[in-house]
Amino acid sequence: MRTPEEQLEWDLCKNDCVYFLNKYLQPEKYSPLLADFKLYPFQEDVLNAVERGEFIVINTSRQMGISTILTGRALWKMLFNDSYAAVFINPNLVQGIRHIDMIKDFYNQLPKMFQIGLERPTNKRSLALTNGSSVSTFSPKTGSCSRAFDEIVFDQASYIKDLESIVGAAQPLLYSGKNKGKMIVTSCLYKEDWFTQMCRKAEKGDFDFTYIKLPYWVHPKRGRAWRSQQDKDVKPDYAKLECDCSYVFTKEGVLVPLNDE
Repeated sequence: MRTPEEQLEWDLCKNDCVYFLNKYLQPEKYSPLLADFKLYPFQEDVLNAVERGEFIVINTSRQMGISTILTGRALWKMLFNDSYAAVFINPNLVQGIRHIDMIKDFYNQLPKMFQIGLERPTNKRSLALTNGSSVSTFSPKTGSCSRAFDEIVFDQASYIKDLESIVGAAQPLLYSGKNKGKMIVTSCLYKEDWFTQMCRKAEKGDFDFTYIKLPYWVHPKRGRAWRSQQDKDVKPDYAKLECDCSYVFTKEGVLVPLNDE
C-alpha cells in the first residue's frame, strides 16, 4: 500500500517518461560520461516522438545515448502497463543481452515502491515482472518465438545482416489489439541497405513513418572542435557517416549525401 506521497510520485512517473528517467535512471555503470545523468533536450524530443509514433526510424550520430534512453523507456513501459511486451534485436545476441542487463540494473536501482516484483526464474535473455510485462532479446540469426510484442526495437540496425527480411518477419509479431504495436529502428549509417533506403525516403519527403535525424551538432557538448577530432580518429569518410548522418556509400563505393538524386 503506497502512502499519499508515494502515490503522487507514482502518478507523476506514470504520466511522464522524461520525469521518470531524469529522476531515477542511473546508467553511470555503463559509462563515466553518464554520471549525474539528465536527459538533453534532443533526447526528450526523441522520447516524445517515439511515444507518438508507431513506426519510427532514427538516423543517429554515434554515442548519442539513444540506446540508453530506449532501454530506460522500455522499463518505464513495463512498470506502468500490465502485460506490456518489448523485445530488443541487435546485430548479435551479446549486444541484446546487454540491453536486458541494463534494464535489470535500472530496476534494481529503483526505490522499493517501484519494484513491483520479478517473475522467477530470470535468465540472460529476458526479464518479466509480476504485472505480466516483459522484455526479451533474440538473435536475428535464430528468429523469435511466435508470441506478439507491443514494441520491437532494432538497435544498430544497419549492422544487422539481411535487415530487410528480418524487419519483414518481425512485423507480424507486433500486437494489433486496442493499442497498436510500435517498431523502432535506430542506427548510425553504415552501408547501403534497407535502413539507408528508409532514410533516403525521409530525406526526400516521401515517407509515412516517424523519421528522427540526430547529427552530432544537436548534442550540446559537441561542436566543431569535437567534429574535427573525429576526422583524426577515424577516416574522414567514416566520420561523415557516423557523425553527420547525411552520407552513405553507394554500391560502387562512392560517398554521397542521403538526399542525392
